[in-house]
Amino acid sequence: MDNNENPKPKKNINLIITAVCLIICGLLYIKISTLENNLLSMQNTLNTLNNNYSILNSSIGSISNDVRNSLNEASSMLAKTNYSIGEINSENNTVEVKFNITPKEYKEGSTAEIYINNVPYDMTYSNGDFVYTYTGPIETDINPDKIEILSNGVSYSESLESLSINTKEMFFPYIYADFNYSKSDVANGKLNLEGDVNVNYAKYSDTDYEIVSAKAIALVNDKTVKEYTCELENNGDVYSYIHISDTFDVGNSGNFRLMLVTADSRGYIYENTLYGLSTNSSGNILNDGNSNKYYLTKVYDINHNFLFNKEN
Repeated sequence: MDNNENPKPKKNINLIITAVCLIICGLLYIKISTLENNLLSMQNTLNTLNNNYSILNSSIGSISNDVRNSLNEASSMLAKTNYSIGEINSENNTVEVKFNITPKEYKEGSTAEIYINNVPYDMTYSNGDFVYTYTGPIETDINPDKIEILSNGVSYSESLESLSINTKEMFFPYIYADFNYSKSDVANGKLNLEGDVNVNYAKYSDTDYEIVSAKAIALVNDKTVKEYTCELENNGDVYSYIHISDTFDVGNSGNFRLMLVTADSRGYIYENTLYGLSTNSSGNILNDGNSNKYYLTKVYDINHNFLFNKEN
């Protein structure tokens, strides 16, 4: 027998095994691809179901709120509630707010009290409304708690919390002020300061007053050493800018502050601390710049009496 013919059966077996492996791999690939497609289809179905659930849940919540509001409206003894605000009296720092409460039904002889900041006030009945004009300090929020109506010996009470007034937001501006400095060196008590003051003023849209002036003031040991006038720009929003480049003699064991001072057309004054530092007995910096007080506006009346701090 020729020895060269022996490898042929082995070679054929290898080819068969290889072919079978290829067929199995092909079948596995097809199976895996099918499983991937099925999983993707299931994921898309789950996403659709989840979206439908979210829409349904939102619809149920909306219906629930509508039903609740309808029930509350139906059970309410009041047809209408509103208020109107007068101008601030800058001489005594008060504001008047007139409350008008319209009952659905009025019986002759009925009386009412409105509770504001937990204090009851007698209302008068006029032209279908219970009316009361409240005068309060501008630094305190006005929170009508409830109204109590006494009719034929029976007392009815209803919440008025929706009429609450945030006086600091409504009557006084938000002042967003910062000092972006590129150079601040202290050596032997000498401060070389260079940077830009940027200010934006935002106020309640219906409030009738204007920002009339703004200036930056440099103070050493709480004494003014230099003032910088800020030009105001008003293109819908009031904006102010000024560049500062100066050297200040802070000295040893001294302190330096850069303040923004703003005034409005009613005479109210606002102070914002933009920057500050102090020095030790050798004239070197002890602390520099940032603290929570730089995000506060101090509000003063026309006589420069401090009223309150307003967070920006």
